[in-house]
Amino acid sequence: ELAINDVFAYDHHMIDVFKRQGVRAAVAADIAGMTNREVFGKANDTLDAFSTEEQRLLSIRNAVEESHYRNAICLLAGGSLLTILLMMTAGFVANRQMKFRHRAEAQLSRTLMLQGAILNSADYAIVTAHPDGIIQTFNPAAERLLGYSAKEIIGRETPMLWRDPQEVAERAQTLSAKLRMPVRPSFDAIAKKVQFDEIDEGEWTFIRKDGTRFIASLVVSAL
Repeated sequence: ELAINDVFAYDHHMIDVFKRQGVRAAVAADIAGMTNREVFGKANDTLDAFSTEEQRLLSIRNAVEESHYRNAICLLAGGSLLTILLMMTAGFVANRQMKFRHRAEAQLSRTLMLQGAILNSADYAIVTAHPDGIIQTFNPAAERLLGYSAKEIIGRETPMLWRDPQEVAERAQTLSAKLRMPVRPSFDAIAKKVQFDEIDEGEWTFIRKDGTRFIASLVVSAL
């Protein structure tokens, strides 16, 4: 909660400086981006902790399920004389497994709801995509910034929809020379660098649905 409140406080402060003093004052207020990286780093650490907890719960659930299944198979091989006992044991194991699964899924659901709340309330456009580029999430800030609705984007389009083809082609050429391998002027030009550097930051020209253009500061990271 503290990390997210810091993000909102930073946003509100920068917006207030921008409204009262203009663009230059807003840039000068955090010219090196140190505060930006600090507050968002804390928020990202929180999300990483959520993701780690999800994976831990899933691993525990899978391990328990596999253990119970192996035990059930061994007991069944014991013979027909143990049928009644096996049925009672299987019922107990199934009930225990179901209760554990419900608890784990309830905790996962709460975690996902909190993640969703963070994404939906963020003032920054946040978009996630598969490695092939197909968009999986498109938060409300992205809708406001780019003019597209999540319904018409998710599962249908790639970030190339709002990118300047000329810029993408130039980026692909630069990456091809740097990585010494061909990089296509497509989503590869956006994602390829992340495969090697883990994070990519830079300014790009974005094109809204209505055709208007603007310069955006973009951070791309791998999940």
